[in-house]
Amino acid sequence: MLLKPYIGGRVGLAQWCLKMMGPERRRAFGAVCQNEVPIVLDASGFAFGDRWGAERAKQLLDDAQRNKAQGGQFILLPQAYGPFTDRKVSESFRSACELSDMVFVRDKKSREYVEPLVDTSKLVLSPDFTNGLKPKPVEHLGLPAEFACIVPNNKMVENQGESAEASYVQYLLKCVRAVRDQGLQPVLLLHEQKKDRRIGELVGSQEKLRMIAPLDAREIKGVIGKSALLIGSRFHSLVSALSQGIPCIGTSWSHKYEELFGDYEHIEYLLGDTSAGEIESHVGRLVAESSQVREKLVRCAADEKEKTVAMWSMVADRLGWKKDEVV
Repeated sequence: MLLKPYIGGRVGLAQWCLKMMGPERRRAFGAVCQNEVPIVLDASGFAFGDRWGAERAKQLLDDAQRNKAQGGQFILLPQAYGPFTDRKVSESFRSACELSDMVFVRDKKSREYVEPLVDTSKLVLSPDFTNGLKPKPVEHLGLPAEFACIVPNNKMVENQGESAEASYVQYLLKCVRAVRDQGLQPVLLLHEQKKDRRIGELVGSQEKLRMIAPLDAREIKGVIGKSALLIGSRFHSLVSALSQGIPCIGTSWSHKYEELFGDYEHIEYLLGDTSAGEIESHVGRLVAESSQVREKLVRCAADEKEKTVAMWSMVADRLGWKKDEVV
């Protein structure tokens, strides 16, 4: 376990407590201090760029400097980045990349943002690696025979006020009705329990929907894999759908969505505006053409998973590990 001293001091205090415990007691808790971690694989997801501010980029640089001072290895696993128009953000990120052994980007737009800041010999394009995550069995949940997942995302309305939230809730309600019109039972799936619960409850209370909030990412993927259709705003819910050949409709708040849907040749089902009146026709078309869409997605998913296997092989080679230790 690597505890990073994020802003606010809480984890900094945890680090201090761990140091006071001594190495043997730390190991008994399955914990280590940062200076005991020779290899860092950063999988922040989407945390570096103008949107996230200079502090996060500086934290990444601090982590890389600490790792390198100990003679360690620092690898940025596939994630989305950018843009980097803020000088403080770009300078810290550039310095962190200079210290990194490998920098993986998961989409072409992120690569475009990162290329001016990094030695391109260490820059590698590779998809989100959760496409290879194996789902858990979910029979114990008693899911309906034919259902569609509705996955909200509070980031669609974050810091935009009550009117934006109300508009987004109405969009989700429209999705619920469109799904029902096609003979599917809508189920609310919370990909982020705490962050998305309020929106889920606002939608569920008006339509009396079942809400599922699994604790495990593999269980979430298992639920998605059993669905006939997914309409989602959470990035990894869409990865879980696409990588299992499940037809889906997405909404976007950043470039990473366009890039993901492009990788699966599914871009026509990404909505840029939740107020658009396209949802009914999109749902109807996906249900009518389900077999053809699934076939295409399965083909694309196989290609994307091969790229993920190749990425882990590159990481293993860099670290001197056997490939079966990471793939």
